[in-house]
Amino acid sequence: MGAAATYQIRPVLRAEAPVWRALRAEMLKNHPTAFSSAYEDFVLRTDEEVAARIPEIAGPDTVFGVWLDGALCGSAGFARERDRKLAHKGAMWGVYVRPALRGTGAARALVGTVIDHARAHADVLLAVVNAENLAAKALYHRLGFRTYGIEPRALRWDGRDYDEELLVLEFDRCA
Repeated sequence: MGAAATYQIRPVLRAEAPVWRALRAEMLKNHPTAFSSAYEDFVLRTDEEVAARIPEIAGPDTVFGVWLDGALCGSAGFARERDRKLAHKGAMWGVYVRPALRGTGAARALVGTVIDHARAHADVLLAVVNAENLAAKALYHRLGFRTYGIEPRALRWDGRDYDEELLVLEFDRCA
C-alpha cells in the first residue's frame, strides 16, 4: 500500500464492536509492549464487555476508527475524566494503525482527530507511550505533546520491564 491510500476517520459505533474487537485483539497480540492491556486478558472478555468499551456517540468519550475500503485498520480512543475536579482533563488511549497504513499519514490524521475532539471537551489531553517507541513519541511530539515524566517499570512483559513516557498537550483557552 503506497502513500496514496485513501482512508476515512470516524467514530466506531457499538454495532461495529465485532470488527473493533478483532482489531484490538490484533494490536494487543502483535504489539504487547505498546499497550497496558494484555491480549490474554482481552480475549477472555465477553462480547458485551468489549462493546461497552465503545462509548455512545452522544458524549465526549469516543473511539475513532481509520477505515479503508470498509475495513477498520486503526483506532484511538478519547476518555474525559468524570470527577468535578478532574473533568478538565482527558486521555488518549489505544492508538494503533495497521502496518499497511503506516507512512501514509493515517496515524497523524487519527491522532489529529483525537486532538481536535479533545480540544472541544477538555483543557488538557494526556497520553502514555512506551519510552522505546520512537516513532510514536516523534509523532506525538510533532503534534504538540510534551513529556512531563517517566513512569519507570510501568509495564512488565515476558520477564522484562518497560518505562512509559507521560505526555501532555494543553489547549490554550485564552486565544
